[in-house]
Amino acid sequence: TCVKLGDKKGLRAVAVKGSTDTFIVKGNQEAHAKWEAKFGQSLANKKIDKAEIDRDYAVACVADWNGKTDFGPTTVNGYELIQFLKKNSGIVSPILGVAMLLNNFLAEEAKS
Repeated sequence: TCVKLGDKKGLRAVAVKGSTDTFIVKGNQEAHAKWEAKFGQSLANKKIDKAEIDRDYAVACVADWNGKTDFGPTTVNGYELIQFLKKNSGIVSPILGVAMLLNNFLAEEAKS
């Protein structure tokens, strides 16, 4: 089933220019905390793959991808999304940007 933006607060749509894929991103504080810890470790340990850390965080924050849901680490949809983001690594950044806003890591510009 597709996740609709009106179903929950804390969801944002992400559509990447030049791509037909759409994503609905959700806040996920647990995934954000894991990302922060691993990012800190990656600064001192060059063997830690920063792209993989970012991709895992993005997958954990995607609630809907083209109408698909359930992106757990052992699900078919989770595997497909990971493979898609490996092949289309430029899409990870826009998903991360929205996830970081939803997780209150980045401040959103105040509306006047």
